[in-house]
Amino acid sequence: MINNADAIYLRPMNGKLVASFVSPNFYATHGMDFTYRITSELKGGNEMLFSVWCSIRGGETEKATYVKINE
Repeated sequence: MINNADAIYLRPMNGKLVASFVSPNFYATHGMDFTYRITSELKGGNEMLFSVWCSIRGGETEKATYVKINE
């Protein structure tokens, strides 16, 4: 576990960028630690799929697709 990090550092794995971290035990989490997993995957057409898994609420995964807008 990384303590006092100033960022979340992603590493390459199977063609994706991934990271995992544990939220610190503090008042907002009612004294519990929660694990998060972040995945970022480049898709065709200037799209990136970004998903966040969290151990809160039974391990739901939220996904969003972002599109780069060319200027």
